Amino acid sequence: MSVPLVTGPQRDPLVSVVMPCYNGSRTIRRALLSLIMQDFPSPYEVIVVDSSSDGTDVIVREEFPEVQLIRRETRTLPGAARNVGVRRARGDIIAFLDSDCVADRSWLHRLVSAYGPEVAGVGGSVANGNPGSLVGWASFLIEFARLAPSSPRRLVSDVPSCNCSYRRWVFDKYGFYHDGDFGAEDMHFNWRLARGGVRLLFEPHAVVYHLNRERVGDFLRHMRHVGESVGLVRLLEGMSHTSLSRHWWLSAAALPCRVARIAWRGLRWHFLDAWRLPVVLPLIVAGFVAFSLGELGASRNGMRAAEARSA
Repeated sequence: MSVPLVTGPQRDPLVSVVMPCYNGSRTIRRALLSLIMQDFPSPYEVIVVDSSSDGTDVIVREEFPEVQLIRRETRTLPGAARNVGVRRARGDIIAFLDSDCVADRSWLHRLVSAYGPEVAGVGGSVANGNPGSLVGWASFLIEFARLAPSSPRRLVSDVPSCNCSYRRWVFDKYGFYHDGDFGAEDMHFNWRLARGGVRLLFEPHAVVYHLNRERVGDFLRHMRHVGESVGLVRLLEGMSHTSLSRHWWLSAAALPCRVARIAWRGLRWHFLDAWRLPVVLPLIVAGFVAFSLGELGASRNGMRAAEARSA
């Protein structure tokens, strides 16, 4: 069937897909090919907000003319890039896919079909896009084990930024992503929606394949950054007192529970072979240590800043 991808102003799309991108030349082709090949019967548009320095914009412009490219000359962080895309978007539903993800061909159809009259947003599941890498498995398990395609459909308070969608009125009513210098802006946004009583649905059949980091150093640096981002979100939400990593010994005590929970999810939802788990466990432990160090650093820096303001 022909793909009703909207390339001009002649038709209003039902869905706008926004993709923030920074230095995504290694993965952008696979991501965009998966979008333009969607088995979706209604008009949709694809918007890439790119601030790369590795030629990603050239790939998009020359190889994917049907995609709308918004070029930013200075680096634009994911939250701000998503906001730029939302402002350009014309769809009644705004979906997000990251540039290091490959969408299943039925992805858009599954997301949109899951909307009911009381559902304001739908997030999908995340599968491991590079299952041959042990580091990739560790990264996937820590970040996405709770979002496995074999996990149940359910109402949730948080959906992943790499595979999610919202009705347009959500942004009109609750505003945009936090565009400050930190990650986890999706967590911050979803927590705001949860406080407002917004209903979000997890639809496991809307699958994307995440291309995880495969080098140990990249993986550990990323996990530390994720920990810092989560710590900053807790500070913004006034939740620093609930963070285990406010005290290193609490975080260390919680580590076995965190690892056991990941292992249980992997085995329970049948996406990880049992023989592979003992091999990956040391990497999972190292990743959680890096995460905790990042969260601890954010918590301590936030407390120091608060003490300085009150002095």
